[in-house]
Amino acid sequence: MKCGICEIGCRLGPGLSGSCGMYQNREGVLEERFPFSYIAALPVSIETIPMTHFHPRAKFLQLGGIGCNFSCMGCVSDLFTHHIDLFAPALTRFAPEHLVRQAKAMGCEGIVWCMNDPTVCHPSFLSLAAAGRSEGLLVGCSSNVYHTSQTLAQLAEAVDFVNCGLKGATDQAYRECGVPSAEPVFRNIRFLHDAGIHIEISIMYAKGNESEVLLAAEKLAQISGSIPMQIMRFLPFGEAPIHQEPTVLEAEALCRQVRTLLPYTYLFNTPGTSCLHTHCPQCGSLLVYRQFYGPMGCRLISYPPDGRCRCGHKLPLIGPVRDTAFEEFGMSGGYRFTRGLEIIRALCGILGITTQEEVSRVWHSAIAHNDIDQLHDKINRIDTYLDLITEMGCRFHRRDNASILRSYMEGRCSKVARAVRDGKKPRVYYAMSTPFFALNEDRLEVQLVTFAGGDCVNKRIQRSGKPGVNLSREELLHLNPEHIFVSGLLSSTADEFRNMCEADGIWVDAVRHGRIHVIRPGWDFGNPRWILGLMQIANALHPDRCDFDLDQEADHFYRTFYQAPPEQFVTNRSFYQETSIVHMGAASDSDWNGELYR
Repeated sequence: MKCGICEIGCRLGPGLSGSCGMYQNREGVLEERFPFSYIAALPVSIETIPMTHFHPRAKFLQLGGIGCNFSCMGCVSDLFTHHIDLFAPALTRFAPEHLVRQAKAMGCEGIVWCMNDPTVCHPSFLSLAAAGRSEGLLVGCSSNVYHTSQTLAQLAEAVDFVNCGLKGATDQAYRECGVPSAEPVFRNIRFLHDAGIHIEISIMYAKGNESEVLLAAEKLAQISGSIPMQIMRFLPFGEAPIHQEPTVLEAEALCRQVRTLLPYTYLFNTPGTSCLHTHCPQCGSLLVYRQFYGPMGCRLISYPPDGRCRCGHKLPLIGPVRDTAFEEFGMSGGYRFTRGLEIIRALCGILGITTQEEVSRVWHSAIAHNDIDQLHDKINRIDTYLDLITEMGCRFHRRDNASILRSYMEGRCSKVARAVRDGKKPRVYYAMSTPFFALNEDRLEVQLVTFAGGDCVNKRIQRSGKPGVNLSREELLHLNPEHIFVSGLLSSTADEFRNMCEADGIWVDAVRHGRIHVIRPGWDFGNPRWILGLMQIANALHPDRCDFDLDQEADHFYRTFYQAPPEQFVTNRSFYQETSIVHMGAASDSDWNGELYR
C-alpha cells in the first residue's frame, strides 16, 4: 500500500513501515506505530516555539514525540528524529482530553506540536487539535509542511498557526534531506496563507547556502511580503561538521539582505544580535526589542503598546501582547529539553553506557523521574556536577568508571586551586556569540572563571535571562573587563569578536590588550570536558602560575575516557556527538584501565 500522509509517498509491504518509521501497514490499513505518545509535554512561552508575530508572550503547552519524515544533517532535534528505537520506551501515552485539561489547568492559551514533525503522527495530532479547539484553545505546530494536498487541507482545518521549516528553495536542498523536491512545500505554504492560517517561516542558514535562503525569500515575498521569516544560524548538531557554521557577521549580513524582500526577518541562534528586533519597514524606527532565549528561541522585551509606529505603520501582529511572559524552569520547555537529554547522553558515553538498550533505559529513567527539571542546577556548579557523575555511576552500575572520572576531575581542580591561591583576580567578562550578550552569573562558565582565580564581572549584572541577557555599550564599558572569554557553545572567532568590539567602540582593557579568549567547543558547559576548559581559563588568567599543556591534557582525557585520541573525534556543537566516528562498545567497570590522575 502507498502512504498518503506526506509527499514522499512510501510504499509499505504487509507489516512494514516507510522512511519515517512511524506508520505501519497492518492488514492493508495504515496505522500509527505510537499513537497519542509523547516524549515531552511542557508549558512554554510562544517565542520559544518560535513564533514572533502570533499572540506575543502567550503560554502554550508544548508537545513533542519521536520520528520525522526528513533526515536533515545537523538537526536540532536529532535525538528524537533519528533514534526512534532508543526513545520509544520513554514515550508516554496521553488521551487528547487529558492534555487539554492539563493545558487549561496550567493556564495555557493553547497547544502546540513541535520538537518533531506532526506529519509522523498526523491522526493523533488531528484528534488532539480537535479536542483543544472544542475547549477554546489555540492550536499550532512546527512542521516541514511536506503534507499531501489532502492531509494539508485537514491540517488547515485543525490549526490557527504553523511555523513552516524550510530547508532551502531548490530540489537539491530537499534531496539532501531525503525527499524528492521543494515544490510541495511552497505550494502548501501558499495554501495555508490563503486559508487564513498565520504562518511564520524558519530556515536554516549554513555556510554556503546563502543563495537558497535568498531564493526562498523571493518565493515567499510573492505570496506575501508580511510573512515573518526566522533565519536560524546553523549550529552543527548531530553529525554535522563545525565548518558549516556561519560567523555572526556573515549571518547578520544575510539577514539584512533578506529584509529587503521580507522586512520582518529575524536572526536566531545568535545571542546579542540586533537582527532579532523589529524595525518599521516604512521609517526604520526600532519597534520591537527582543533578546536570545535559548536554542531556536527569543524573548520579547519591549514593544509599542498599540503595535503602531510613530509614523503610523501598524505591525502585522496577531492577537494581544501579554504583559508578562511565562518563565520556563531550568532546561524544561522549548529546545532546551533536547539539550538536557544531550547532556545526559554525554555523561552516558563517558561513563561507558553506550549500548542502545542502556542509553534508552537512562533516558527513560531521566524523563520518568523528572531529572531534566533538576539538571540545570546540577550541571552549573562544580561540586554538584561531580556529584551527578557519582550519582549516575551508582544508579546505572558504572561506579568504577564514575570514580575514575571524578578522581581525574578533582585532581585537576585541586591543581588549579593551588596554583591560583592568593593570586591577583583579574576582571573577566564571559560573553556568548557577540560582545553584547552576557551569561548569567549562575552559569557553570562563570563558576569556572571564579574557580580559576578571576573576578567575573557578570556577577554585577542585576538581571538574567536564558542563558543570559543583552548589555548596552555603556554597561560593558563600565564593567571594563581585563579579559573576555567567549563561550564554546555559540562562539565567534577571536578575530571576529574583536572586530565586533572595535566596530561598536568597545574599547575595554581586554580589547586594548588583546585578551579575548575563545573556549574550544564543548569545553565549558554540558559535557565533562569542562575540566579542560577550566585549565584553559586558568592558563589565560594566570600564565605565571598555570602552564597546563592543553593538547596533552586533551589527549589524556580522550584516551582515558573515550579510548581514542582527540583527532579521531568530530567536533561540533553537540554535547555528545564527538564520539560519532568512533565505535564504542559497551564498557563494564572492569574494562576501564585509566590512570587515576591526582
